[in-house]
Amino acid sequence: TRQLEPGSRLVEEDLGEKLHASRTPIREALRKLELEGLIKQHKGRGLEVGEISLEDAMDLYALCTMLEGYAARLVATTATEAELAELHSLLDEMEFCIDRNEKDRERILHRSFHMAIYQASKNKRLSKLLSDYNDYLQLFRSYYISMPHTLHQTLEEHRQMVEAFQKHDADLAEEIAENHIHMAQKAFQAQWDIYNK
Repeated sequence: TRQLEPGSRLVEEDLGEKLHASRTPIREALRKLELEGLIKQHKGRGLEVGEISLEDAMDLYALCTMLEGYAARLVATTATEAELAELHSLLDEMEFCIDRNEKDRERILHRSFHMAIYQASKNKRLSKLLSDYNDYLQLFRSYYISMPHTLHQTLEEHRQMVEAFQKHDADLAEEIAENHIHMAQKAFQAQWDIYNK
């Protein structure tokens, strides 16, 4: 959610108090974040929030565009009625939250929607890769989520994707998924340029 700016210090004890967690899970989480490049060791200061470059973000978007498209193609060919019903339910919940401006809840549902797609692809390795990369996409999403009509546009793209799944149209599902990530990339880059002027 970008509550911690790049360069902010991360102290285990402070994080434990803030998150009501013991040192062990805090330490494990910090280790994972460091491995992913989201935090870094700074000489004399300890751990601090890292900074992602625009080039890093564009590389991740390019990779996710291909992977999300492939996942959507798989889902269109294998999705069950139960999986489609779950996706519809998540979309309805997202719409409810968007209409009430409940952005924190919508963010959780948005991630759940994508996780449900990854699971429905029935490709465990693809699902794991996309789950890891989705955390980055959620971070990037925080840059542009406040732009007008963004949430409604995203919801509409999701609905189109589920319709393609229902029609078992793998080509269309892949195209919509790739376009969905591409549009997110454009929105992110526009906001990045504003923040970094």
